[in-house]
Amino acid sequence: MEPPDKLDKCLAILVLRAVGLHEPPAATKKVLSSQEGVASMLGLGKPKVVATEKWFRGSSYKAAAVECEDEAIKSVTEGLLVDLEGMTAELMKKARQITQKDILRNFRPDYIENNVNFTFRSKLQEHWNNLAIAARGLATNTRLVFNTKGYIMGDITSGYIYTSGVFDSEEQTPLNKVSKTHAMYLLPHLCVEFPEFETIIDWRRLTAQDISERISKGMLDNLNLLSQRTSFLGTCEVCESWK
Repeated sequence: MEPPDKLDKCLAILVLRAVGLHEPPAATKKVLSSQEGVASMLGLGKPKVVATEKWFRGSSYKAAAVECEDEAIKSVTEGLLVDLEGMTAELMKKARQITQKDILRNFRPDYIENNVNFTFRSKLQEHWNNLAIAARGLATNTRLVFNTKGYIMGDITSGYIYTSGVFDSEEQTPLNKVSKTHAMYLLPHLCVEFPEFETIIDWRRLTAQDISERISKGMLDNLNLLSQRTSFLGTCEVCESWK
């Protein structure tokens, strides 16, 4: 599979994306936390960033590991990124901390089977199962909001949808209960694969209007997809130390 650009430019994209993906959820609007931000910083179109991530995931694991060896990352960081317009001292410090392991675990779904020992793999699989359950619940609740066109009493992780202005039990539809903790840990994983979720900082803050305006059918389909999968890309606060 041929890279969509020169190898050093592709690696620069992955390094900058990895820096952004290490930011906490509350910082998702920072320049390096999105494909658009990386594209802008490197003077590229967003499709080139998307194509690079797709290429890296589609290559053999061995080839991908070779392309992002630590020496190659250092060469790109010190040769290409250091002089970029907008590259602050703080961002450069974070870029210099990115390693082969960071890039592989964020962009390769097969990183676990190639690197993680059995004990951590078991814990990680349990974590992923919990994330899949949360994704399923959020998808179901979002679909209910779409279909009823009411408003939420509580929040998208637990509560009711009212279809009238009167808090009448006959006019309410209960939402599925979703673990708030697992829902929040799901977000960083979602953003790695589907950057459109970066606009969501906290599921609990979403009103019915927010859901209708900010969650597209495609995003709902992606939630459904992840609810049926047994693995997730990227890391969150829980699994960061397991990979």
